[in-house]
Amino acid sequence: MIEKDNNKQPIFSIIMPCYNSEKYLDYAIKSVILQTFTDWELIAINDGSTDRTEEMLRAYSGKDGRIKVFSKQNGGYCSAVNAGLNSISGKYFLFMGSDDALSENLLGGIFAEAEKRYPDLIGFRSVKVIDGVPEGLDGFTKFDSFVYEIDTSIKDFESAHGGHARIFFVRDTSKCYKTELLGDLRYFGKYGFDADGIFSMLFAHKCRSFMSLPIDGYLWTLRSDSLSGRTVTAEVYEDRLDNWKRFYSVIKTLAASEISKTEKNYVDYYWVATRRYAKIVFENKLTGKKRFLRKHTRFMFFTMRRYGITVGKTALEKIKNYIYLIFPIINKKIYKNVE
Repeated sequence: MIEKDNNKQPIFSIIMPCYNSEKYLDYAIKSVILQTFTDWELIAINDGSTDRTEEMLRAYSGKDGRIKVFSKQNGGYCSAVNAGLNSISGKYFLFMGSDDALSENLLGGIFAEAEKRYPDLIGFRSVKVIDGVPEGLDGFTKFDSFVYEIDTSIKDFESAHGGHARIFFVRDTSKCYKTELLGDLRYFGKYGFDADGIFSMLFAHKCRSFMSLPIDGYLWTLRSDSLSGRTVTAEVYEDRLDNWKRFYSVIKTLAASEISKTEKNYVDYYWVATRRYAKIVFENKLTGKKRFLRKHTRFMFFTMRRYGITVGKTALEKIKNYIYLIFPIINKKIYKNVE
């Protein structure tokens, strides 16, 4: 059961990383202030913005003590998120983008269902907003019923409830996390690409109770200058590869029987993606990356073998021409594995 403590610990901590967000901050922050449920704190991390972001955050904080502002030198999206994770005091925490919004009844809706059950991880629905126009539910949150399971793992929850589990394997938004399970888990990498999904999956492995709520709670706003719309550089690809290597290093400590179908699919996908990323990195002639990518490829190969995963021949044909040139020994091992 969730017990309210109006003097000390809020129910919800909302983490909002900000970088040059002045155009959208009013939209984001007002959606938090207008929540019908009022027991929350907003932790806004100014990651070295060069516009009016900090000034606007300080103005809001001066009017509402629930808004806490932390400023730091620019270090990338993940460092801002981690600064927020280091500062939360709520019983649950959520993430939101500085250009997104929460529906006004989201926190109240979560509290109404979670108050007595106190689940470890709660998922809710997102509405995609493109150029200011709602475009319907995000594909990962298209569920229309309430589900609650206790004494279960993320693998078993996925097996039993399929579509309800998908949000627990992707973005950090559209979820509400129990703070006491966080421990020392933090974001990997610098740029934020894939880091949120990795964080979500590692957190889910800490959980034994899951809830999905058919509430349209998060307004996911897609713009060309948002994180998901930024140009992906060779450095970002390297960052993504390193993040996934660290992820699989963690889950290798789990028994193979604990790994979900989605996580196995990610191994398969990132094996193929590694080849594409490697090609981009090599084409940009980044010094000293060849050894890194070769080691990563071998790591992925043995991870796949551990979980009994094979790459389909169709996928291999698409990359055969240049994988053979770059990794001839690994190439032979792959074909031996699938034939």
